[in-house]
Amino acid sequence: MDPSSADLGTYGYALAAIAYGAFAVHQVRTGVSGRQRLQALFIACSVATVGWAVAALLDPLSRNTAPAYTALALDLLRYALWYAFLLGLLRPRLEHSDRQSPRFLIPTTVAVLAVSAAALVYRIATGHYEQDGTRTLLSISLSLPLFGLLLVEQLFRNVGEDSRWNAKPLCIGLATIFVFDLYLYAEGALFGRLDPDALTIRGAVHALAVPFLFVTSRRRKDWIRRLQVSRSAAFYSTTLLLVGSYLLFMSAVGYYVRYFGGDWGRGLQLGLLSAGLVVRGLANMVESPGGSLWTREGDGGDYRQSTRWNQPAAEAREPAGSSFVAFLGGEGWVIDVDEFRHAPRRYAPMSLPTWVLASPDLWLVVPLLVGEAEGSELLGFVTLVRPRAPLELNWEVRDLLKTASRQAAGFLAQMHATEALLEARKFEAFNRMSAFVVHDLKNIVTQLSLMMKNAQRLHANPEFQQDMLLTVESSLEKMRRLMLQLREGATPPGGLHGVELAPVLRRLAGLGHARGRAIEVECAEGLATRGLEDRLERVLGHLVHNALDATPADGRVWLRGSRHSGQVKVEVGDTGVGMSEEFVQSKLFRPFSTTKPQGMGIGLYESVQYIREIGGAIDVASQPGQGTVVTVLMPSFDMRAGSDLLAPART
Repeated sequence: MDPSSADLGTYGYALAAIAYGAFAVHQVRTGVSGRQRLQALFIACSVATVGWAVAALLDPLSRNTAPAYTALALDLLRYALWYAFLLGLLRPRLEHSDRQSPRFLIPTTVAVLAVSAAALVYRIATGHYEQDGTRTLLSISLSLPLFGLLLVEQLFRNVGEDSRWNAKPLCIGLATIFVFDLYLYAEGALFGRLDPDALTIRGAVHALAVPFLFVTSRRRKDWIRRLQVSRSAAFYSTTLLLVGSYLLFMSAVGYYVRYFGGDWGRGLQLGLLSAGLVVRGLANMVESPGGSLWTREGDGGDYRQSTRWNQPAAEAREPAGSSFVAFLGGEGWVIDVDEFRHAPRRYAPMSLPTWVLASPDLWLVVPLLVGEAEGSELLGFVTLVRPRAPLELNWEVRDLLKTASRQAAGFLAQMHATEALLEARKFEAFNRMSAFVVHDLKNIVTQLSLMMKNAQRLHANPEFQQDMLLTVESSLEKMRRLMLQLREGATPPGGLHGVELAPVLRRLAGLGHARGRAIEVECAEGLATRGLEDRLERVLGHLVHNALDATPADGRVWLRGSRHSGQVKVEVGDTGVGMSEEFVQSKLFRPFSTTKPQGMGIGLYESVQYIREIGGAIDVASQPGQGTVVTVLMPSFDMRAGSDLLAPART
């Protein structure tokens, strides 16, 4: 994961930790009337989520595996707590139902959690991280959000009419969590690896549930006791039908999109899907059957409809300088369209746009403001359709909408920041990839130029002719891979697999032979690591090139492969000019920092980035005038078993 992506994930998980922490503190301070055990479970769910977010936040910053596995364990714990809370709300139906199917919910819950716990133990024992679990492990993880959605459906469809108003925000908030995780693990189960972009924004998306949980707890102090479930209710399986259809669709279309072209939009698409929940969430608070979200086009642009629910598409645009926008941003009022029609002076000097007055179904306009009250910024606004049943728009409803809209605006601002960071990350990745490609082309040109110089005096030598053909063929293959990398992206298709190091080190020794130099090679038998063979050879080749460039003709250059503390150790050493400790500490690993006149300062940077990407580390020991030893530590891989021997070192 590159630095900008890591920063984005850090912000998202930090937001989740702060949001759930504040919500847990609020629940402890306000308390609730009745059903104290369920209230304790409700608070415990928030506390467990805080722990999960903090562990996920610390994971990329840690060099060991503890935060990664702690996050996995706390993720399972919070799912177990949400299950217990939902089953507690469903308890009257489970105890008094005459049907057999509802009674299977408790043993099914135990089975799902037991299998997931066993999978977690297996992950820890075998060194599988959340991102690189097998399809079997990810399929087991898929059962967690699936069963969570099933419980949410049972609750929502079986509460009485009087309780449904209280249950809606709770069900929407939990469905936000479970639906996102369902997408995450469904795609992971199909492709064998979790989407890194989805993982990056997972914390931020889970934080979207907090406003709905907050609204649930604010509607009534005794909201848990008010959630009465019908004792004669039936078991509903719509969730299973919809999820099954979704998985069939994903399996049919997902592979086509991934392998034959197209783009999911990845993080940006996920953010937009989450933004749609803002409209529906605000609409459900006032029983509105539809609405739309209007946001600004770029900096200083007009407002236009960006998301809609049960409303027709609108081509109209609202100028940023109109009195309507100025009123929403300045006053922050919830505009009642019917009230404006009868008493427009209450909203003077504001006038409603034509597109609002032309729609007889529009009922409310809710501003989305971010920032402090005096310096707030109008991020957008939500238009809501008139409810099916009359609803009194009193000051309590207005305050509720204003509070929820502030929360929603904060998450929309976070989503917009996410989009900007994702776009910047794409440009950064392209620029970095271009620099790597140029550096690799420079190495190929250098190799071919050296061959042409030697051809002037060795062109009649049959051995040289054979070496020349092999060199040209190798250079051609490298250029083909570079073209494929430019077309497909930074990571070539095929995924990570076991790489035997002995053949790689022998081929790298040929770099010295092409320059008339001898490279000493020692490698333990059966030494292997996990990665892409051509890229691993390329990054180790950078180290060999640097050693050859820094060493005089009578110096030594060596390659040694061995095992070290359960890892693979590759040592590239030379007796060349060496480097000062200051240069090694402050400049060596920075891109575009080099002491060679014709160097670009990219090779070692690319080597470090890739070795870290596969779970390894690079250490450099050097002294001026004595030489340099570069030590590369990588995960050990058992070629026969096809799995890591030990968990890779985290960086």
